[in-house]
Amino acid sequence: MSSVRTVNININANESYNVADKNGRQDNAKEKKNGNVINGARLNLADNLVAQKRKDAMNKAMQTINKTFNQDIERDKELAGRQDRIDELKRMIRDAHNRIKDADKKLVDLKQEYGIDDDSSEQKELELLMKRIDSERDNLGVELTEEEVDQLEEIDKKGLTEYQQRALQAYEPKSVDKSLIKDYEKELDKEIKKLQAAKIDDLKKAPMIKSKKDADAILEAASKEIISTLVNEAKDKIEEKAEEEKEKAEEAKEEQERLEELLNKKKEEKDITEEIPLDEYRKADDMRQELKIIVKDAGLSQEDMLGLKINQKA
Repeated sequence: MSSVRTVNININANESYNVADKNGRQDNAKEKKNGNVINGARLNLADNLVAQKRKDAMNKAMQTINKTFNQDIERDKELAGRQDRIDELKRMIRDAHNRIKDADKKLVDLKQEYGIDDDSSEQKELELLMKRIDSERDNLGVELTEEEVDQLEEIDKKGLTEYQQRALQAYEPKSVDKSLIKDYEKELDKEIKKLQAAKIDDLKKAPMIKSKKDADAILEAASKEIISTLVNEAKDKIEEKAEEEKEKAEEAKEEQERLEELLNKKKEEKDITEEIPLDEYRKADDMRQELKIIVKDAGLSQEDMLGLKINQKA
């Protein structure tokens, strides 16, 4: 008998089955010795293997989908954070524009308060002073000419009027907000482009669709494996059934040979009997009857007849 390798398959926490490898065979003699009793676990082995394979395949498929789903959640968080930053930048730009409007209104009020005309030298000087403030901010792209630099030196030597001082105080925050708006708009443009690129990339990759395809491939492979298992199991059962039928055929053949041998023996006995003529049987029977009469008339016993036979032989 070939060695049998066993595989332990846990079906439940408190239940396990010992299964013979398909390369081995259960000891038929042992089964016969046990009264041809087959362990019920073997009958359900195929179902248990199929159920386990389906369960494992489903778990693997769900792990693939869940992994992608979790990655999608992180991706959604990243995109949501980027969108939040975009919304925040838009709000900050809007707030800066509102502050600039407030500053412009204050400048108009100051000009009216002091009765300054737009074409006055005092107003022209103020506008040049405002330009110098903007030129000190790199992102505003404001540059002074040499002539303007010279004019500003003359203004500084002469000193600022009260109106100019108060107006510059109102303009300083406006210049800051103009610079902030430039920075915010630059960052906003980058964030929008990144968000758009990320969304386009997601559409191209379609992670969940790919994950679904991967899960389907896992389940399809498992189905093929399950079918193979069932085919092998059916093949084993067919082979086992064929072996049983072969044994039964051999037993039937042996029984047939035994019966043929018995019939031949009976036939030989009948042939021997048929070789003796019926008249000879009758003559022999008549002689036996006459002999019995002679023995009886002579008053001889069976012992005498036995002694007579012995003396005749001597």
